[in-house]
Amino acid sequence: MKWHTERRKLSELKGWESNPRTITEKAYNELKASVGELGNFEPLVINIDGTVVAGNQRLRLAIENGEQEVEVSIPERELTEREIKKIGLISNRHSGEWDMDKLANEFEGVLEELGFDDLLPIDYSNKNEEINIGEFKNKYKVVLDFKEDDYEEVLSLLSMKSEKLGSTSNEDLVLYLLRNA
Repeated sequence: MKWHTERRKLSELKGWESNPRTITEKAYNELKASVGELGNFEPLVINIDGTVVAGNQRLRLAIENGEQEVEVSIPERELTEREIKKIGLISNRHSGEWDMDKLANEFEGVLEELGFDDLLPIDYSNKNEEINIGEFKNKYKVVLDFKEDDYEEVLSLLSMKSEKLGSTSNEDLVLYLLRNA
């Protein structure tokens, strides 16, 4: 696929609603500082319709800074949904946080295709299966999904278990929670 670069008015661009990347305020402030020091040297990646596929946080920053136009990279044709997902994942792999629900529900096949298995949620629903803590070391994010009413009960259980164990080790408490959720 061929791409070309041009300048576009911010009013012609829109954010990608299915973007699975999120950003903390700290990381956003780091982005601001970086762009303030070095400028925005990387064009936003957009689809034919003006949807920003890569660079949504830089778009936000450009709007905040009162800019009227930005440099964008545009494909020669409309991107497919799968291509949009691939580009979004590849361009954001290096930093930021992820909306794990979106990744699990909308991006599983693309994550597997790209070899980004470490971003796939792990299913520990089989309580009898042995959980190996080595699987978690700097490799995975564990997503625990509770109903709103359950949080108080979960915190209470963890507090009691912490007292019983005589430990507040996150590792011990997460393993307990995974085995008994």
